[in-house]
Amino acid sequence: MKTKPTKELSECFNLPEKAVVSIIGSGGKTTLLNYLAQKYAAEKVLVATTTKMRMPEKNEYDQIYFSEFDQLGKKSGISFAARVTSDEEKVTFPSDPAVRASFANFDQVFLEADGSKQLPLKAWADFEPVILPETTVTIGVLPIKALHKKINTTTVHRLPLFLEWLSVVAEKEISLKLLAEIVIQEKGLFYLAQGIEILFINQVDTKDDLENAQQLAEEINQFPHQITKIIAGSGQKEEGIILWEK
Repeated sequence: MKTKPTKELSECFNLPEKAVVSIIGSGGKTTLLNYLAQKYAAEKVLVATTTKMRMPEKNEYDQIYFSEFDQLGKKSGISFAARVTSDEEKVTFPSDPAVRASFANFDQVFLEADGSKQLPLKAWADFEPVILPETTVTIGVLPIKALHKKINTTTVHRLPLFLEWLSVVAEKEISLKLLAEIVIQEKGLFYLAQGIEILFINQVDTKDDLENAQQLAEEINQFPHQITKIIAGSGQKEEGIILWEK
């Protein structure tokens, strides 16, 4: 696969107008969420989570709503809608129907729709990811840095489920083939996806990382799938390359 020049990461995604974007997977979801929100901050942007995430920092939004959700979409910039969890350290999606009704008032909506306990990989329980039916773009995040690590509790969220799902044993080395299976297997990364499906291979920081990401894309493309674009890049460096697209 021929190497292409890197681009600003948001250019690689090239999101449609009025998108409702659900970000799932592991290895950089929150970083990508905040990056994309900031790229559209001159417009009206809504950020929320359908699962649980840490309380956002003040520099990550322009206004935050814990109530009065009928006011959502009346101000420019980044609006964060949330309900504080019982431990008061995390937030989740507000149950007020006004939040989902407000999606139409925004230029872009970004939802963190999955949890991985900050581990590189995961298996999915029956109740996750939590992708709302309003979703028009699903971005699946997968970190290339998981390659060659061992399968254990330091690398995989829901390890027993992961071992059973992929018929692997603990402490086995994570291969490109295994990463591809996480993407394309039944009950894999895009199992509950809605709308346009984009795979973001994250943590691509070196030439070796890029070569591994390219090989992973080739491995994935050996199987039938509904993915429309595969991007390799770095959420931290805010740059990327489109490896493949329909």
